[in-house]
Amino acid sequence: MDAFRYILISTACLSIFYIVYMLVFRNEVNFRQVRIYLLSSIVLSVLMPLSSYRINVDFSKNNTFVQSVFNGKSVQEQSESTLITPINNSLLGSREKELLHQTSIKWRKLFLTLYFIASIVLLLRIGIQIIVLSIQYLNSKKVKQGRYTFIYNNRFKNVFSFFNWIYINTDFVLNKDSENIILHEKIHASHYHSIDLIMIELLAAVMWFNPLVWLMRKEIQLVHEYIADEGALSTGIDKLRYQALLLNQINEERLISLSSSFNHSLIKKRMIMMTKSKFNHKTKLKILALLPLAIVLFTGVACINSQNKHHVVAAVAPVKMNVLYVGVDNPIRIAASGYETSELNVSIDNGTITGKNGKYIVRPNMQGNANVIVVNNKGKVIYKTDFRVKTVPDPLAKICGRRGGAIEKEFLLEIDEVVIELDNFDFDMKWEITEFTISISPNGYIKEYKSNSSRITEDQKKLIKELNSGGMVIFGDIKCKGPDGMIRDLGAIPFIIK
Repeated sequence: MDAFRYILISTACLSIFYIVYMLVFRNEVNFRQVRIYLLSSIVLSVLMPLSSYRINVDFSKNNTFVQSVFNGKSVQEQSESTLITPINNSLLGSREKELLHQTSIKWRKLFLTLYFIASIVLLLRIGIQIIVLSIQYLNSKKVKQGRYTFIYNNRFKNVFSFFNWIYINTDFVLNKDSENIILHEKIHASHYHSIDLIMIELLAAVMWFNPLVWLMRKEIQLVHEYIADEGALSTGIDKLRYQALLLNQINEERLISLSSSFNHSLIKKRMIMMTKSKFNHKTKLKILALLPLAIVLFTGVACINSQNKHHVVAAVAPVKMNVLYVGVDNPIRIAASGYETSELNVSIDNGTITGKNGKYIVRPNMQGNANVIVVNNKGKVIYKTDFRVKTVPDPLAKICGRRGGAIEKEFLLEIDEVVIELDNFDFDMKWEITEFTISISPNGYIKEYKSNSSRITEDQKKLIKELNSGGMVIFGDIKCKGPDGMIRDLGAIPFIIK
């Protein structure tokens, strides 16, 4: 899938999940359900755009068009009638089109550059925070207590947790209030809140341009605090004493965004949530809103996939030439936008076609035309095009790159073979000289010798040595065999001795 399209669809899904959260879950007091909803929103937003499932919804009543680019020429095919007509390219001059194309490429490159720079910076920030926590872990005093590890250092002022590591300043005084703070962090650790934070930080690094991602990040952090507050109060801590403890910690700063800290902003909201009733059983049903919402979004993605299939941009193009040639391997590439190459089945009505993954070899049987037909994995024809089929043109036999004329005898005697060149033909082909003769006519009668290869024999060179200035030597009856197995007669090459 195209990365740009994936990011857009994923961003749209996450935004819709967040809007529903604000409408349904924002004031919910069942914090574990809220956490499940938020984490499910992240996972589904990442996975849904990867779905290849399609629901065929044709809003244009089968006015499906397939556009093909073939050796610089565009054609447009209407799938219902398979009518092929040229696209009118005369609306803009070549200069204007070139300028528009260059401008489009320039802005696209600029956007991608800025996007990747911002993403890399945010990813580096995450990596640096993990490295800092790891270094402090290695360089600090550690005390193991059950499943938790207490790390004592002076690097951080406030108490916070990262997975099962609880960081505590060495000057932290243990008393009844401090035990409540540590209890708060143990609840963060026991619920694996660090995994949630890493997920949302990675998502924000990819979708940093979407302001709703940052708002969801803030909500996830706040829900973590609600859960930790609820867990701490459930142990029997006096609610007023606990709220006073929150106010006493309000001036501390949150230094590591990947950590769960007792001190967190929005203290007022946390206090309000502590006073709300937790006994409304109807709130448990709200999480069921996730299911129809996920189905609606999945259906929307499937419809988008379907539309991407209906507006297919296909390319069926020879690799090295604009026609197909009889009896030789003609490489072509076939692709269709919105389809994996493995989903395409290809056939031809003149000859054979073999290959896979968009790369094929065509071998036509006869001159005329050959129709290449592209079918999807459901048997529907999505594209077909007609190629001209020709025989491979005759090559040219040359002697040291020449086709005759005046030549010095000594230079001619140094030549060892007749070679073949195929002028104005972009296809690499193997040709073989099967025979040729060299003939001279001194004193009015003809003398000749034959070679059964491309090499000039010793007897043939003796004939050349007999010639004097003004004499004629003819390389004649030159025959060759091409890759199609046919024997070609390449005529004769005459030379006059200087």
